[in-house]
Formats: sequence, C-alpha cells, structure tokens
Amino acid sequence: CVFTNSQFLNIKPNSAGIILNKYNDCVFEECTFKGTFQYQIFDNCKFINVIMDYSLLKYNFGIGKIEIEYYSNEELERLIEIFQLKI
Repeated sequence: CVFTNSQFLNIKPNSAGIILNKYNDCVFEECTFKGTFQYQIFDNCKFINVIMDYSLLKYNFGIGKIEIEYYSNEELERLIEIFQLKI
C-alpha cells in the first residue's frame, strides 16, 4: 500500500503482519510499533511521541543495536530526536 499525506494517531499494530508499505509525507503520533511493522518505506514523514521496538529500527531505517555504537554523539542525538528513541 502507499499512503500519502496521511495521519496515523495512536495506532498500535502488534499482531498483524504489516510489511512493505510506503508512507509519503505522513505523520505518526502517539503510536507504538512492535515486531510486525517491518520493511516500511518512510519518505518525509514526521514521528511524534512514537515508540518503535529496537529490532524494527534495523528493518525500517537500517539502524541496528551494534551499529548505533558507531555514531558520533551529535548524530546519535539527532537520531534520538527524529525517531523519539528510548535508549
């Protein structure tokens, strides 16, 4: 599916297999994503108070637990700000 200029508020998919969707200029607010939200494509999306399982960062953004150690403090702070990471 492709979603454009859509707003997702307080969605918490945790048992459905939601994969391979594209989101263009979308807003995600107060959402919680767990292990079933894999291989998504986000283009110019905004995340507000979103919680995403650590494992999904790898599948959706190419950020893994090991790789995060190699970011500079400035880059890591920016990632935390953009994705509302809880590290």
